[in-house]
Amino acid sequence: MLVILMSFGFIQERTADNWYFHQAEQSCDGKTRPNPMRGWYSIYTFQAEQKPDFEDLKWCLQENESMALIIFDIGYFKNKALSKDALLYLAQILEFFSEHERDVILRPVYDRVGKGRQHEPETFEQVMMHLQQMGEALQQNAFSVVIFQGLLVGSWGEMHDSSYLSQEHLEKLSQCILPYLEKEIYLAVRTPAQWRQLVDEKTFNNSMYRITLFDDGIFGSDSHLGTFGMYTKEAAGWQNAWMREEELIFEEKLCLKVPCGGEVLASCDGKKRHPEDMYQEIRKMHLSYLNSKHDIKRLDEWREMTWQGQSFYDYVSEHLGYCFSVSSIKFQIKHGLRKKLQLLLEIKNEGFGVCFQETEAELIIESNSEKQVIMVPVDLRQWRPDEKRQVVVNLPFIKGEIYLAVRRKRDKRPIFFKGQKNEAVALGSLTQR
Repeated sequence: MLVILMSFGFIQERTADNWYFHQAEQSCDGKTRPNPMRGWYSIYTFQAEQKPDFEDLKWCLQENESMALIIFDIGYFKNKALSKDALLYLAQILEFFSEHERDVILRPVYDRVGKGRQHEPETFEQVMMHLQQMGEALQQNAFSVVIFQGLLVGSWGEMHDSSYLSQEHLEKLSQCILPYLEKEIYLAVRTPAQWRQLVDEKTFNNSMYRITLFDDGIFGSDSHLGTFGMYTKEAAGWQNAWMREEELIFEEKLCLKVPCGGEVLASCDGKKRHPEDMYQEIRKMHLSYLNSKHDIKRLDEWREMTWQGQSFYDYVSEHLGYCFSVSSIKFQIKHGLRKKLQLLLEIKNEGFGVCFQETEAELIIESNSEKQVIMVPVDLRQWRPDEKRQVVVNLPFIKGEIYLAVRRKRDKRPIFFKGQKNEAVALGSLTQR
């Protein structure tokens, strides 16, 4: 028998065995905590021939950011191999950001001023050599790299205005770097058309893959500054750019399997965008991460917009990538050969995207200055936006306060639930009379 009593804003559940569960109020303070592999990032630029100043760098880290885009300029080595010192500096940079709990988007570049062809090596073989050197360095220790962005070439390393962007070049470059990347490091290319030159349609429909997108022209124009094309899929073919509506449908499917991010821009044509339209587009792209500085005009516009009771900026901040909440808690006792106390938790992903890395969860029971930890058989990886799942946890017959804690398995970094200021979510207390 289970009796549920409603009183003073909390739920009290009583069983026939006189075990009581008092559900905690799920209070939120409205702030977004830095969860792994999602959220806002800042850009940090380094020259491969110069030793980094890590003392100054400490003061540049932005609070409440969990990601960092590292621009590693190898232009000095345009026509020669990367030196041992350059590769050592790269390792030290990655180690620094790992120690400061930043997941790294690594973008090695030849150009930082918008003159890609001018600053690239004269031969494709030299590009391949540099890419192999970068791969070997990551294979030795990837630290906290989660995305390898671009393939060295193009203006700002953004894969446009380059001599090496034919399908043959892209295939050779991707085939060079992918074997060096760990299974949780994704290779990101600039446009869906470039992605489709590397992955055939059959693989797209039936397999998992490790190649994703970065879009540095989001909302800059209707085409995201050339990310989308003018023709239908049927007219353009698999490997060319499609019209906006079809590309967004493509990305909606693709980015449930791989993380997508980039930069939002103010409209080049001055066109106003309604928050509803931007919200729907962000959801279709399943955006996981965005540049926190670029561009300020668009971000300030978001801060002035209201969306679902808060600023559009705050709403996006909270929902980039995954955003987990406990939407329901139930307590029950099961009779059988062995009596069981159980919590039935309903957990929801309220984010735009997906958690792409393996997680682990535990229930913590604190009683009389003692703590007991129970592993929870759930992995939040790959839960789709708006998806709810029920998790059943068997409880020991112990009185105490009950909390739920979730971590990324690879490094034990905590995953905060929506609006929760503590690493563990308070579920309630178990008592007996």
